[in-house]
Amino acid sequence: MDTSAKKPKHSTPAGDRRHTFRVLVTYDLLKDETVAITGSCETLGNWDPEQCVQLRPESGKYSEDD
Repeated sequence: MDTSAKKPKHSTPAGDRRHTFRVLVTYDLLKDETVAITGSCETLGNWDPEQCVQLRPESGKYSEDD
């Protein structure tokens, strides 16, 4: 049995990619609620809610493409 793990090949560092992220919210948010993303990189705030990326509302969908 081959137990060697194959590592995924990454030709471009993650920071050099651009993504569009959309979320469909199926209910009305309260006045002080928002939709945001955070993650383990500087662009996504390093898991710090104060540094997260706020998504823009667009007809019940929230998106960010930066």
